[in-house]
Amino acid sequence: MTHMIEEKVTWAIFKKNTGFNCTTTSVNNNFIKHLKLTNNLLPTLEIMKERRYDLYGNAKCRLCLVENEDDDHIIYC
Repeated sequence: MTHMIEEKVTWAIFKKNTGFNCTTTSVNNNFIKHLKLTNNLLPTLEIMKERRYDLYGNAKCRLCLVENEDDDHIIYC
């Protein structure tokens, strides 16, 4: 079950990274990542396992190497 994303925080992040503030590649990449995460379009390891289990198998989160990487885990890891 996915957690509800705080509306004020989400809009603050979008406002911070749009318009004239979106001037570098890293800012643009962060904006795209937040936008995809909000719409459940970020390709997590769990989604990639569904698509190609033969390649990803039992892969865990690349940061903690303990839990499965899904939308909720990306936010809290």
